[in-house]
Amino acid sequence: MRNVTSLLFLSASLLSGAEAYAEICAETPDGMYAANPKMFAEAWLPQIERLYTALPSISPREEQWLAAESNDPQRHLRAIRSSTYAIKEAKLDVGSLLGSLRVLSEHVKPAEAMSAVERWALFAYTLIDDDAALHLARLVTDNLVERSTIPERWILWAGPDFPLDDSIRAERTNLARHVLVCVIPQVDD
Repeated sequence: MRNVTSLLFLSASLLSGAEAYAEICAETPDGMYAANPKMFAEAWLPQIERLYTALPSISPREEQWLAAESNDPQRHLRAIRSSTYAIKEAKLDVGSLLGSLRVLSEHVKPAEAMSAVERWALFAYTLIDDDAALHLARLVTDNLVERSTIPERWILWAGPDFPLDDSIRAERTNLARHVLVCVIPQVDD
């Protein structure tokens, strides 16, 4: 519910002053912040594919362990603090982004009857997920994922004074803002 509220607040505040954001909708040479929906999706697709491919998968046995641990509050807490849980959640999150980008770039036909604006809004909503940054940073810390596989823009701010998860979260939120303010207004439904 927190993410839905965040998305609604962010959408209302950003869209109400869209004229003020004209500067930030300027095209970047690499297309990563393109206002053109197809160009944007095409620029991000290889980045997210690379990250998804780099993420490990959990085994059926590990999946069963996670499910079994959810029956007891103490064991469930231990399970969600595990690397196995971080892998599962990161794979789900990045898989959602990847699936959305494949549809948005028109590489895959959409399975659901949604408007283009709804698909872009869902993509932005997925980007805003707070826990996704924690899981990715955890996998880097546990040496299960190479930092270099995370999109460069997401790790731009990471350093001694700015934790990796904060950098990932901040840049994913910036990307969501860009989608809401710059890309969605360009979408033809």
